[in-house]
Amino acid sequence: MTRVAPLVPAESDLLCEFCGYTLNGLPDGANCPECGVPVTASLGQKRAPPVWESASSGGKLSSLGAFVKESLFIIFRPTAFFKTVTTRGDVARAARFGHVHWLLASILFGTAGWMHAGVFYMSGLWTARTFSHAIGALLLTMIAYLGLWWTTWAAVRLTAWEAAYRGFRLPLPVVSRGMYYHAAHYLPVAIATFVTVAGYCLLLRLRVFGPDTLTEYLYVLCAEVVAAAAYLFHTYWIGMRNMMYANR
Repeated sequence: MTRVAPLVPAESDLLCEFCGYTLNGLPDGANCPECGVPVTASLGQKRAPPVWESASSGGKLSSLGAFVKESLFIIFRPTAFFKTVTTRGDVARAARFGHVHWLLASILFGTAGWMHAGVFYMSGLWTARTFSHAIGALLLTMIAYLGLWWTTWAAVRLTAWEAAYRGFRLPLPVVSRGMYYHAAHYLPVAIATFVTVAGYCLLLRLRVFGPDTLTEYLYVLCAEVVAAAAYLFHTYWIGMRNMMYANR
């Protein structure tokens, strides 16, 4: 039987921000027929451009201060951020925010990878010999940056495609905007990776740990990979869930 794809709401449609029901034609004093939330709660008054964009366009807060403030807000209060940020806005400014976070995370990943390669230098593995030098840190940083860029590019398009398939209003510009701000969540992952690898290398140098602890070290890294994947997907879903019914 041929599947009939649901109709994606138009950009001009007023959606209930709590359940996605179309509120077109209802007066401001009415309630959503589906969930009972007042229509006024979905008019977008609670949404505003992030402070980063205000600083980038000549606001009172410096760009650096706005970047730090916005990053902390996104990392520690992702639900509050995505519930109150405008989903229609200048994607280019959001992209600058995302690229800076990709670069910061990539530097940490590249440095951690370089130190990790040094731990296994004597094993003779070609990867360890290739990346255990200073140039290896640079190469790994570039690889990490390109990997984050490609992953985001693919995630944006797959998300927009699946949303359209399921009848949700998540066009490419909205998804792109959300993913650029979601990039802040790579920073805690990169910091945790760097601290784990750098800490282990330091403890090896101080002879607190010996070569017999390599297996446990690798187990810890594997556990961090799983935890990071779960964390990144969870925060990604928070972003998309709180943007798909937004009207502004």
